[in-house]
Amino acid sequence: MDNSLRRAVCLVCLSSCFASSFAATPPPDIPILPAPQKARLQPSPFAEVAMGGLNVRLEKTSLDEVRTAASSGAIAHQGDAGASIYWLCYTNLNATPAERIWLVSDGEMGGREHSVTSVIAQRSAGAHASADCPAMPATLAPMKLESGIWLDTPPETARKILGAASFHSGNWESYDYQGKVPGSCAGAGFDLTSSLMLQAAGKRFDTLRISRITSC
Repeated sequence: MDNSLRRAVCLVCLSSCFASSFAATPPPDIPILPAPQKARLQPSPFAEVAMGGLNVRLEKTSLDEVRTAASSGAIAHQGDAGASIYWLCYTNLNATPAERIWLVSDGEMGGREHSVTSVIAQRSAGAHASADCPAMPATLAPMKLESGIWLDTPPETARKILGAASFHSGNWESYDYQGKVPGSCAGAGFDLTSSLMLQAAGKRFDTLRISRITSC
């Protein structure tokens, strides 16, 4: 292959890669709320999300394991260093209204395996499956937390299950956990933080994010 043809092929490949990157739908922005008040911390950390027959264990299940179970999806990436994230996006057409689902791995804390560190679900009426957010297979529905809570859970029911929120900000409410887990970290254990954030819209929730991070 002569040099001019080789350059042309490389340009086509690069254009394709950039087009795929720009077409990816990133997770929605979630507000950063102040540190939780200890008196309102949850008694136990949030640990997993059920996707039909697949249990996504935060900090354990990798993005590739989810993609394999779904037989579809493309891992996308954005940001550098502490702002780096990897994710899978799916359109849950099994829900009414439809939902967009993002399984996110923190670029640093998710490790080389890109373990899932947060899951975001957002109502998206009229959403259609797309190349970057393909239809989630029926085998991965329904979705719910260990407590049984999901976007279709009435807010009053969710609040009875979760108890007092750590805090509120606008139409957001946050339920948080902080604790220690065994490990060698400067002579002490590791810090574990997990949270469930819910965006209320009248008698329903529009957005949900569950996250978990273990750090030194």
